[in-house]
Amino acid sequence: MNTLILFIGIWSSTCIQTQILNQSGYVRETYSIQKDGTYEFKRDWYSDSTCQEFDRSDVEAGTLEVDRKITSIFISGDAYEANWSSAEGVDAGAISVRGNKLRIARGVKNSGLRNTMLGLFEYVKKVEL
Repeated sequence: MNTLILFIGIWSSTCIQTQILNQSGYVRETYSIQKDGTYEFKRDWYSDSTCQEFDRSDVEAGTLEVDRKITSIFISGDAYEANWSSAEGVDAGAISVRGNKLRIARGVKNSGLRNTMLGLFEYVKKVEL
């Protein structure tokens, strides 16, 4: 079975307060994952807690490659190795879906280490592709 099919669609987070590197504020993140494995990740920044006052966007595009299931007593049985390749490099992580909820682990690009710690925040499927 081609496991990529489990993750195809447009997935969005709720409005989240965050601090990333030297930036802080409120964000809404979206992953758009296509049938051919291409993806777009968009982080929209807002200056208010309801994500109504738009500030700016960060966008990343590339290719998602989903590999084998991750087996560990600390990781649920529905997580897979995921490589996010973009112009900045390869980010070795993990991806998991249950129903219409997506969870993602991303690491440091080109580190060679796989981050399997699935994020605290879930993405809800908004659109089937």
